[in-house]
Amino acid sequence: MINFLQLVVFIPMFNTQFPTNARGLFENLIQVATFDILPTDDYFPLMFNLPDTGAINERFAEVDYGSTLLIMNLGTLFVVAFCMAINYMIYPCFRNCEGKCCQKFSAWLLQGLFWYDLIDFCMQSYIELAFAVVINAYDLIWTTWGCYLSNIFIVPFLLVVVGFPIWLGIFLWVHYDCLYFKDF
Repeated sequence: MINFLQLVVFIPMFNTQFPTNARGLFENLIQVATFDILPTDDYFPLMFNLPDTGAINERFAEVDYGSTLLIMNLGTLFVVAFCMAINYMIYPCFRNCEGKCCQKFSAWLLQGLFWYDLIDFCMQSYIELAFAVVINAYDLIWTTWGCYLSNIFIVPFLLVVVGFPIWLGIFLWVHYDCLYFKDF
């Protein structure tokens, strides 16, 4: 459902005219469809020393792509991806621990990180990731350390944007016969 909502929200990027009340509706839907829960536009420029690059054009600014930097365009999704990366780093620490709580936490991390959370993150944020990666790759800026960080993060997110549909296609092709059964 969220993928369809993302497609609907990006309609103003086409060369169409909308009445004022429809624009207001799209402004509210953009917050939901782009997972923009946290006010990252306020503190990311200060935290990462990011310059104000402005949008590519007016249509991109209307759908909340007010910058050409990946970190600014992802916003809350960048925070979520960063938290997932931290979970991947702490998983090996708890995997070898012998305590009962550590083993439960490790099992919970294993289940979420390698199946549920990662696949769900890729499915729900795919369009947003693709737009943000392409916009940043279109205009690489190398002025501050935050710009360097934003440009470096293009690589892993580009791997997700390119690799996820390939992996999903191969996975579905291999397991096509099992998709109708409950034990899959």
